[in-house]
Amino acid sequence: MAHIFIHANPLLANDELGLKSKYGLKYVFPEMPMISVFEDGTTLALYRDRERTCAEIAKFLAERRRELSRWPSRPRAGCP
Repeated sequence: MAHIFIHANPLLANDELGLKSKYGLKYVFPEMPMISVFEDGTTLALYRDRERTCAEIAKFLAERRRELSRWPSRPRAGCP
């Protein structure tokens, strides 16, 4: 998930190394870019869709769901 921040870097944004144009670099953005599996077998998935992510987190923090739904849809400009 941290790899998304590379898209704001001029090396990719301006294709300075030709990774896109010369070598055909393409990124895939899956609907579920991250999942954590805990020792007891429970999972916590993070989705591109904010509501689905909030529903996952709500499994652990049901009383905080309304608060979580106010999260920004994107952490910062330049991220996919």
